[in-house]
Amino acid sequence: METMVSMRARQAGASLRARALGATSLIGVAMLAATGAQAGTITTNAGNNSTLAFGNVLVGSTNATKTVTATQGAPIGSRQVTSALGGANANQFSQNTGQQTLNSGNPSRTWTYTFAPTSTGAKTATATLSASAVGSDAAFSSTLTLTGTGVAPAATLSKTADAGKVLVGQSGTGQVQITNTGNGNLAGTDPGGNFSKQTSTNLRMSGITSGNSAFSVATPTTASLTDGSSTTRNVIFSPTARGAASAVVTANFNNGIGNTNGSGTRQTTVNGTGVAPVIGQTTVTDAGNVRVGTVGSGTITVTNVGDGNQAGANTSSYATFGTGFASNLLGQASVSTAGAGFAITGPDLSIADGSSGSTSFSFTPTARGAATADATLDFKNGSSDGRNTAFQTTAALTGTGVGPEFYSDYGNAQAANDNATLDFGYILQGYSSSLTFSLYNVTDDPDLGDLTKLTIFDSSGILGLSGSVFQLAAFSTTALNPSDAMDLTLTFSGLSTGTFDDILTIHTDQGAAFGGHGLDFKFNLHGVILQAPDPTPAVPEPMTLTLFGTGLLGMALARRASRRRG
Repeated sequence: METMVSMRARQAGASLRARALGATSLIGVAMLAATGAQAGTITTNAGNNSTLAFGNVLVGSTNATKTVTATQGAPIGSRQVTSALGGANANQFSQNTGQQTLNSGNPSRTWTYTFAPTSTGAKTATATLSASAVGSDAAFSSTLTLTGTGVAPAATLSKTADAGKVLVGQSGTGQVQITNTGNGNLAGTDPGGNFSKQTSTNLRMSGITSGNSAFSVATPTTASLTDGSSTTRNVIFSPTARGAASAVVTANFNNGIGNTNGSGTRQTTVNGTGVAPVIGQTTVTDAGNVRVGTVGSGTITVTNVGDGNQAGANTSSYATFGTGFASNLLGQASVSTAGAGFAITGPDLSIADGSSGSTSFSFTPTARGAATADATLDFKNGSSDGRNTAFQTTAALTGTGVGPEFYSDYGNAQAANDNATLDFGYILQGYSSSLTFSLYNVTDDPDLGDLTKLTIFDSSGILGLSGSVFQLAAFSTTALNPSDAMDLTLTFSGLSTGTFDDILTIHTDQGAAFGGHGLDFKFNLHGVILQAPDPTPAVPEPMTLTLFGTGLLGMALARRASRRRG
């Protein structure tokens, strides 16, 4: 209920009281005194010594206003009415004017009070309306209490999850949370309804960024949050190298910073660790001594000294290497040196953290002596710089070809036409001729047991092109150690005359596994059988005997003459 403040002494009389009430046209005007008020009384529509409650007002707003009207009753003289602000938070309130004049031309004056909080919290001030005494009019004073509460959104930014350990070349996710812990949405809810609800009372985030290029913040980068609500943003960690990394995530706000509802930033830090396989030591196991004509093997061993498996079950398919853990060290080998007898036979490499993996190679020597070849190792990942990139390296493959070496008195013949010929010369019909020749193991390799033994097989023999005029004496299969020798005997005989040729083939295991069928060595056989003379001797004729005797005598005389001259 509105009240009236009288600045003058009470007056008696019911008729005067009725006239004064009838002359008052302001809403809510009433007389303080029970017996009425005299002419010239000043009244306010807010009520003298009452409270102006502004309610909740957004910090920074300047349009929260309330008005107070002062009216002087008749008879109206000229009065100066002054409004003065005071109290603990007077600076949070303002008025449109300090002093106004009431007179017959302007019996009412209005003062506008504005609540413009610059910080959050309850605010209190006073507005004192006063007029000095004029003539018979008494002094006037009414103190209004001004109250209001500054409200505002409040921005907080916090980390809810780190990105953890992420395989270099892939991405992991951390998370931050943006929360409005303020009360800005309460603005404009005062029951008086004297001003409309303020706009932009939500917390408004205008952007969010990362200070490290390895981290990025997922969209959207803006947000509008009501009181007490929150939202999250993923922070994507895409490491380019091994090791710990962190990013300062900065959120920009148009409001909600501090109790002044200012613009500014909030920050938090998101961490992550890049992990990756890393190639370590590469070692090669030599194929060793391998008998010519056989296959030996060696291994290439690679160590993974990285930590890629700590990224968890990040799996990926590689068309080149098949399907496996992307966090393993993945590679394959190939021989880049042709014609050396080496070939990769082992599996592709997929090596877990702290482990070693091997692939095998074969060595098939075609000649005695040391051999080398380069193997190229192509890796899909695991570079030594920790950046988990593809790279290539090489490994030296080694092995030594060893084995026996056949030789004979007549050379090392491997073809029938290489002039390695066993020539028996001439024999008479019905007679025979024997030829013994030696076979040697002349390898200059050390005695390596079965690796260097030369086997001469008893299946060796003569082709038989000339029937049986050539014969090889029987012998047992014999294994010759280095520098060892054995003899073979051949016989040439026949009853038919003529020139005879044949081929002797010696079967060995040279160029093959010990005891296996290897190289054959062939020799040409040649001989001539002459017709034997008539076994009945012929009787010389007399003339023939005479000539023979004369010849012998002449030779004797010539020898004697020669001695005398000497």
